[in-house]
Amino acid sequence: MDFNRIKILTVSLLLFMLCFWFLPLSILADSRAITVIGQLSHQSGKLGDYRALIIGINDYQDPKIPKLKTAVNDAKAMSELLVKRYGFKVKLILNQEATRKTIYQALRDLASSTKPDDSVLIYYAGHGDLDRTFNDGWWIPVDAKGGDPATYLDNTQVQKAMSSMQARHVLLIADSCYSGTLFGEARAMPPVIDDKYYLNLYNEKSRWGMTSGNRTPVSDTGSGGHSVFAYQLLKELRQNEKPYVSTQEIYTRIAPIVSNNSEQTPLCRPIRNTGDQGGEFVFVASRGADVEKPVPVKPEPVVIPGQTETAFDDILKASEDKRKAVESWNQWQQAREHEYRQVKKIDGDTYLSSEQKAAAWERFLAAVTQDNPYSQQDDEMRSYSRSRLDYWQSVKPAAPSPKSPAGLGGSETSESGRDGTYIAYASGVVLDKNTSLEWFAGPDRDTTWYEAKTWVESLNVAGGGWRMPTRAEIKTLYQKGAGARNMTPLLKTTGWLVWSGETKDSSSPWVFGFDYDYEQWISLYDSDNIRGFAVRSRRQ
Repeated sequence: MDFNRIKILTVSLLLFMLCFWFLPLSILADSRAITVIGQLSHQSGKLGDYRALIIGINDYQDPKIPKLKTAVNDAKAMSELLVKRYGFKVKLILNQEATRKTIYQALRDLASSTKPDDSVLIYYAGHGDLDRTFNDGWWIPVDAKGGDPATYLDNTQVQKAMSSMQARHVLLIADSCYSGTLFGEARAMPPVIDDKYYLNLYNEKSRWGMTSGNRTPVSDTGSGGHSVFAYQLLKELRQNEKPYVSTQEIYTRIAPIVSNNSEQTPLCRPIRNTGDQGGEFVFVASRGADVEKPVPVKPEPVVIPGQTETAFDDILKASEDKRKAVESWNQWQQAREHEYRQVKKIDGDTYLSSEQKAAAWERFLAAVTQDNPYSQQDDEMRSYSRSRLDYWQSVKPAAPSPKSPAGLGGSETSESGRDGTYIAYASGVVLDKNTSLEWFAGPDRDTTWYEAKTWVESLNVAGGGWRMPTRAEIKTLYQKGAGARNMTPLLKTTGWLVWSGETKDSSSPWVFGFDYDYEQWISLYDSDNIRGFAVRSRRQ
């Protein structure tokens, strides 16, 4: 009996010693990880700081680099949302502040000042480019020189900054061309997303990136004054009703929408060579943050007087039954956006006349000229629709000059001006006697490549037969010292970049710059200071 008591006492003592021995390790482990889902909040005191570096550039110093329209607006909206909704401390760098030196120093400051429990978000909206020599990418700072990679910011610098940070989580969001050059292997979403999932993501170190596209150009336009990618990202973060949401959850919701409404495919993966250890950036809502919810509205149907039956009516007609079935603003807006996409398809149909396209935009405008609590998005639709309506009305076939035979705009009898070897005719056609090419300048406003192509294919001035010019043909128009645009003034345009019909690859057409005699290939969707010209061989 005494032996058994001694045995029990001995075992008990050993167990007590083991518990005492491992107690400090368990305490240490608790200090390094969140173990209770209630601690995953800004109020628990268990989270580190949420910090963000946000960069947006619209207005580049070098005139060779096209200006952007939405990058600064995207950056400002993201900054405001992260502060108010998710408790971030934000450093915002916009336009002329966003020099290569400033961006580089801001990345170094983050790398040197972040603490082990911090979460860091880096957001960049601006031009990007692809380094085909080193198979890598660049950000284009505001003071960059077009075509000079030495003045760009290499993506490897961003990777170094991310890998050097002590922060638990670092997320890079890049809304720029050719941003998909940073990634490692993707990881799939789990079948069940619960509290344990968020705890595991937060506890493990992460270095992730989300980009608006892969190795292709991305669009600078979208909805509500934002790029197509930024609009969906901001919308998802605003309308998130959960206390926390992971990066992949956001990505899986917005990626299909972005892909369906543009030519770009977003990516979301760990960043290679930065020390990712299997975790993920978790957005944690701050206390008292308001979730922006759609306000239900049921607009009354619009009856368009004198509407005739055409092939467009089934697409564009907003019937009373359809509108009454809409139970929320979100559903109604989706239906409206669907009609918007359909009329844009009509706009790009090369087999339809300019009159038919103008009629389609007129009917769509009539359907969206009513008040709406969310008027900003409707305003953007209306503004674009009016511009397209004006565009197609401006390219309707011109009446032949009474002095020239019908269809022969280059008739010598209808001259309206001369400039050296160039002769202008009443139809607007300009003949270059050196090359025997006839030219016609498109509408004098910023034009994407697709808009220029559609305009040329629909052009029926002076008998038709027009096409987009080749790179070599455009260069024949260059006249050094001929004026601000180094081009004959008979071709009336205020832009100094002209689209070519030739492309470097499937998504990068060439443009020629008449300000400094240079050419470059840029995104199909760029438009700033770019014009569309039509050309044909002289008609006899």
